[in-house]
Amino acid sequence: IFIASRDGERQSVAWDAFDYVTILTTSDGPFRDDVFWIFSDAAGNHLARLPNSAEGLTELLEAMPKKLIGFDNHEVIRAMGSTTEALFLVWRRAGSGAAPEVDRATPQP
Repeated sequence: IFIASRDGERQSVAWDAFDYVTILTTSDGPFRDDVFWIFSDAAGNHLARLPNSAEGLTELLEAMPKKLIGFDNHEVIRAMGSTTEALFLVWRRAGSGAAPEVDRATPQP
């Protein structure tokens, strides 16, 4: 996965490197990023943290349901409707335990 944030920073994560995909929403919108995709490993380390405005995210969103068995599109829809601070687990690798707690601090743009 190669994604570029709005400031041009590129992040790369292998499909088999992460165990959880969560979405963090904030009340910072609509003029600041308020939705962040977080890819974490089994230990809870953030391998990538991307704003919803990241370049290439559309292609990633199209690929995730195909690549990640059990990807929860309904939870993505719930997250996109959130206007407050919330955390949504949209995918967990089979055999992984409960998702680790995510640092809720909003990433700086």
